[in-house]
Amino acid sequence: MLLTFLTALVLSPPVFANKGVVMGYYPSWVGDEYPPAAIDFSPFTQLGHAFLTAKPDGTVVTDGTVPSRELTGLAHRAGVKVTLTVGGADSGGEFFNALGRSDRARAKFISGTIGIVAEYGYDGVDLDWEFPESAEDRANLSKLAREFRAEFDALGKKTGRRLLLNSALPASDYYGQWYDAAVLAGECDFLGVMTYDFTGAWRDVAAHNAAFHPSPRDPHGAAVTAVLAYWRDTRRVPREKLVMGIPCYGRGFDLPAPYARVDKKAPESKVAEVDYRDTVPLLAAGWTRKPDPDAGVPWLYSPDGKSILSYDDPESAAAKARWARQEGYGGIFFWEINADRMNDGTHPIIGAAVGAWRRDAAPKR
Repeated sequence: MLLTFLTALVLSPPVFANKGVVMGYYPSWVGDEYPPAAIDFSPFTQLGHAFLTAKPDGTVVTDGTVPSRELTGLAHRAGVKVTLTVGGADSGGEFFNALGRSDRARAKFISGTIGIVAEYGYDGVDLDWEFPESAEDRANLSKLAREFRAEFDALGKKTGRRLLLNSALPASDYYGQWYDAAVLAGECDFLGVMTYDFTGAWRDVAAHNAAFHPSPRDPHGAAVTAVLAYWRDTRRVPREKLVMGIPCYGRGFDLPAPYARVDKKAPESKVAEVDYRDTVPLLAAGWTRKPDPDAGVPWLYSPDGKSILSYDDPESAAAKARWARQEGYGGIFFWEINADRMNDGTHPIIGAAVGAWRRDAAPKR
C-alpha cells in the first residue's frame, strides 16, 4: 500500500574547528537531475562525493559523476572541501575484504585513488567499508587507514597541501566490533557515525529508521543517543571526532501501527525507503504526521490505516543537530543531499539542522 501511494504521486580540525563539520553526501548517480552547478554549497564545510569503488585486485572503478573536476572547482570557489568517498553498500563483500588481504591489491587501490584525488582536485578520501566482518578485516581496515594517511602525509610534504582522511562507522557493536576505534580516531580527521538504518526488512518490529532516543516499545533500543554513547564511552572515541549522521529519507511499512511485528516471509518490497522530498506529496494525499514522544522523531500514517512511515522532518533534524552541538560532537552529516531537495531548490532538513547547529552555543568540553 505504501508503495502504491509513492508510485501514484569530511574535516581538518585547523580549518573547521570553530564551526565544526557540516558534510553532505553527493551521490554519483544523481548528476543528470542534480548537476554540480545546481548545488547550494553554503550549508556545508565539506561534501563527500560517493562512490569510488574497486575490483578485488585493487583496480579503481569510477561511476556516474565520479570523478568530477566541475564539482571540486565549484566547491572550492565556495570555500567548501570535497572528499572522494570510497566503498558504499556491500563494499566489504564486493572488494574491500579481498583487497585488504593483499598488500599488492591494497597498494594498487591506494595509488589509483590518490591519482584521482590529485588529478581532479579532491581534498582527500572518505573510507566507507561496509562492513568488516572479522578480526582479519579489522586489521586490514586499520592498515588501509594507516597507509592512506602515510601517503597523504608524504604528498603533503611535497605540495604543502594537507589531504583529509575520514571514515564511516556503523550504528552498533554488531559490525562496530570489527573497527579498531583507536587506530581510526588517530589516523582520521573525523569519523562519521551512520546513525540511521535502525530498521528495515531485516528487523522483527516496525521501529524507527533513526530514532533520536530509545523507545521502550522497541526491544532493540536503537537510537542516535545510544549509538553515539557506544562510540564515545564504550569505544573511547573523543566526542569531537564523532560526526552524527542525519538521514534525508525514512522507511515505511505496510503495517497498521508502529512497533507491529514484521512478517519476515513477506517480500522486502513491503518495506519502502522514502526520500524526504517524497513525504510532502504523502501529506498532501492525506497521510497524517504524529510525533513519537519517546523516540523524538515522527511517524506518518496512511489515510486508509494500513501503512506507516518513520522519517526525520525539519523539526526532528534540528533537535538532533542542536543536541549534537550542545554535547560537543564534531559535527553533522547528511545522507544524501538530493533526497532533501525540493522543487524550489530548498533543503528543509539540511536547512533546519544546519541552522540549529550554527545558532547554538559553543560546544561543551
